Amino acid sequence: MKEIMAFFLFFATVLLVLLSPAFSESAEVIIIGDTHLKPVSDVISVIEQALHHDTKTYSPAQANKKLKALVREENARVVVVLGRDALDIAADLTESVPVVYGLLVEPPRLRRQNETGVYLETSINEYMSLVARSFPNIRKVGIIYGPDTERLVRSAESPQIRAIKARNSYEFVNALNSLNTDAFLLLPDRGLLSPTALEAVYLHSFRSRTPVFGISEKYVREGSLLSLVFDSEGMGRQLGEIVKSVLSKGSARDMPPAPPQRLNLYINTDTAKKMNITIPEELLRRAKKVYP
Repeated sequence: MKEIMAFFLFFATVLLVLLSPAFSESAEVIIIGDTHLKPVSDVISVIEQALHHDTKTYSPAQANKKLKALVREENARVVVVLGRDALDIAADLTESVPVVYGLLVEPPRLRRQNETGVYLETSINEYMSLVARSFPNIRKVGIIYGPDTERLVRSAESPQIRAIKARNSYEFVNALNSLNTDAFLLLPDRGLLSPTALEAVYLHSFRSRTPVFGISEKYVREGSLLSLVFDSEGMGRQLGEIVKSVLSKGSARDMPPAPPQRLNLYINTDTAKKMNITIPEELLRRAKKVYP
């Protein structure tokens, strides 16, 4: 009986030691993101599935002012940050720690060399390629851009674009009537797209029967003809592949940020009818959602 009791006491002691923090498994990858937000939790789930490495997830509140210590405690080799708050928390990390970001509208101004990621903006070229394939009657696409989106316009390659620069939402509204194009592409420029500017866009669109290509599914519900929007699962896989590369190389240096590889299409057929626009069946079949 004493031998049995001694065995169970020994077993319990070993179990307690193994479960203690000192013996817990470290995480090669730390992920910072607010899991209460569905896009964030979706992306994290796919990243974890894509990696064959131990990961731990912390909310921005848990990691704030503690990230350096967490990296040391976990002996983490990569930090993944999802969203602006998470990125700001990682700003104080030493250059030796690679950071991979996601769920940012645009690439952040580079503050660290050892940093890369995936941003949400859809390139103008993606829209122009869709127009060329599916809407041959749209020959000119108007764009009004500001300081935040000028680089998007510079990277566009289509001769069908007519672009005007504006410094604020007042200049944005004034530029609308001077475009004289067959369609209008909105860019995610917070300095230009005030509620008044957006109201002017849709008023101009329906008066002139000039379709608007929007930024998000929300914009399609509000009257844009269509939008190309990042796919959460696709972004998670893309980030997972980037993290694998960083783990393999030991650094994120010389790895340029990238736009989303996989995009969802949203279409408003009521807008199409009002503007007498025929949407190809192939495009309707491809759409993630069609608003009647």
